[in-house]
Amino acid sequence: MSTPPSSVPSEIRPRKLWFWIGGALIVLGVGGGITGFVLGMVNLAGATSTEAEFTPPETATFRAEQVNTDSDMWKLYADRDVPSSEVARSCELTGPDGRVDIDDPGYNSESTVNGDTWILVARLDVTQPGEYTMECAAETGADLSVGYGPDGSSTALTVVGSIGALLLAPLGLLLGLVTLIVTGVRRSNHRGRLRETHTPPPGSGPYKHKQ
Repeated sequence: MSTPPSSVPSEIRPRKLWFWIGGALIVLGVGGGITGFVLGMVNLAGATSTEAEFTPPETATFRAEQVNTDSDMWKLYADRDVPSSEVARSCELTGPDGRVDIDDPGYNSESTVNGDTWILVARLDVTQPGEYTMECAAETGADLSVGYGPDGSSTALTVVGSIGALLLAPLGLLLGLVTLIVTGVRRSNHRGRLRETHTPPPGSGPYKHKQ
């Protein structure tokens, strides 16, 4: 008595390659999304370097190896909210080219360093590398800090990019699961059709019933 041939695995569609593709979508989506978000947040947290801290009327001296660009700038922080106009009146920054402008930063920002909160109060118009000296009157009533890092637009782009990267995690998981499920269902259906095709009809085998 013969056994009906079963479906040949190599004939089943879609190919098993799609299982690997589904798994890769999950790994790349979830892993890449979380990694991108974490890296973005780490970059954002450590974006602004602190070059000098002082309490007026002390004088702060720092060296600018980098200058203001379209995405980065020199900043002045205070440990309390101080209007930028007041800072411009009570502080003077001098460098290689003489007096340097102190302007409104154009956006609000707070950061915490070693448990201390620093509020962005001014933009320092540093256009030449070299040694800089900042003097402020005691009337500001605040401790001050000079730092260099991304401006408001690049900071916003970093935040948006990090959130966008995080969204890849559920998207990759969803696409991967859908690919795995659809592939499994279609292969199962195709396997059934192949078995029906390869199975001979009753009584067609080598031992037929006599009429």
